[in-house]
Amino acid sequence: MRGLLTKFKTEVIFRAIILIVAGGLLFAFPNAAQQTVANVIAVVLVILGIIRIINYVKLDKSHSSVNGMNEYASPSDLVIGILLIVLAGVCAAILVNFIPVVLGLVVLASGLIKLDSAFTVRSSGGNATPIFVMAAISIVVGLFGIFHPSAVNNIIIRIIGGGLIFAGISDLISLGFTKSAGSE
Repeated sequence: MRGLLTKFKTEVIFRAIILIVAGGLLFAFPNAAQQTVANVIAVVLVILGIIRIINYVKLDKSHSSVNGMNEYASPSDLVIGILLIVLAGVCAAILVNFIPVVLGLVVLASGLIKLDSAFTVRSSGGNATPIFVMAAISIVVGLFGIFHPSAVNNIIIRIIGGGLIFAGISDLISLGFTKSAGSE
């Protein structure tokens, strides 16, 4: 049981550090963060497209299956490869608008986890009010990021960055309350 609690504590601390660092980067560099994520996804799509096209070009006609299609590559690989490359060009511009939604989901999930922790602390007789407040703030900030991504992206990214920082710090505080409630 002790090993399980240590593992739980380590996971919460690790998650909190990641949330705080990610939130700090988003808060300090909102444009760069959005563009970097969009560019990485675009590069991955281009690489996948090139791999599909190479598979088609290297098509070995001697290894046909029963239905006449090659078991290693098909003409659909060429089409999918081209579509992936085109999608990469369009994706970078469109994806920037979805980043606040994804980050909002992360903050919302953190808030829901805190809400669950608050109910656990309350059922064990501890003071869960601070955890409920932190959970509510995380949930509201997460929902804001999800339902208002078309607002000014820099503001949303900074709010979400602040939400990630808050989520990480409040995870650490919640861990303290959970630990004290478990020792009573």
